[in-house]
Amino acid sequence: MKQFTYERATDADAAVAAVGYGVAAAIRAHPQGLAKARVRMGSDGIAVVQTDMTDIGTGTYTILTQVAAEALDLPIERVRVDL
Repeated sequence: MKQFTYERATDADAAVAAVGYGVAAAIRAHPQGLAKARVRMGSDGIAVVQTDMTDIGTGTYTILTQVAAEALDLPIERVRVDL
């Protein structure tokens, strides 16, 4: 198999290779069982959410903070997530 380079591209290569843009998406499931979380209210009025979820660089902290703030009817500034 020869390496494809744009400098050596031929009409035959154009039939099987294309350059463009793409978008990808994925859903991450928790196959081991039910995911759980607990909330502890600190003496400073901050709700601390603890869960077994891991952050994989996709905004887990932000999403969980938003969900917890809405569920607890608290401003986002008063919610902290510990993973």
